[in-house]
Amino acid sequence: MKKALKFGCLGALIGLILMIVLIMIIGGISNNEDNKSEKNKEQSKVIIDATQFSRINTAKLVEIMGEPESIEEYMWLVPSTGKEIPAKTYIYENNRYEFMVIEDTVTRMNVYSGKYMGYDDTTLKFKNEDDLFAIFNIKTNQNLKKIADTGAALRYTPVSDNIAELWVVDIEENSFGVAKITYNLNYY
Repeated sequence: MKKALKFGCLGALIGLILMIVLIMIIGGISNNEDNKSEKNKEQSKVIIDATQFSRINTAKLVEIMGEPESIEEYMWLVPSTGKEIPAKTYIYENNRYEFMVIEDTVTRMNVYSGKYMGYDDTTLKFKNEDDLFAIFNIKTNQNLKKIADTGAALRYTPVSDNIAELWVVDIEENSFGVAKITYNLNYY
């Protein structure tokens, strides 16, 4: 009986030690995942929240971005129909942001690097393809498809419930010149 009691206590002690070690291992893994998540958040700073501009009117655009530096008016040729329709481009921050407006609705946003536009050496950086969505605060849906990958350009559609397409061009070593975020493909 004394022998069985010794083995019972020894077994309970070993079990307790194993449980403590397991808790420490799981806690370490969890902390590592939290640290990775924090690191990814730091690297994935949002350039601009592209989702807030989806199909908004010009009054809301001005409410969010302020008065544009300039507005270009022109006739837009809709490729799918061959029809010309009046369009405007609202330009902000020395052409860093352009919003194409058709029928008083933002249909596309273009984001340019300074290097691409030629006014300074700033570039738009990303660490991987998933980061392209994170830097524009885009949460993709399950229907996301990559429809082009040329090495110099990436194109995805459909992207999310409110973003029809993301097209990134002039890619060179984890930087890009232009991102075209389309909200309504009916005009393109």
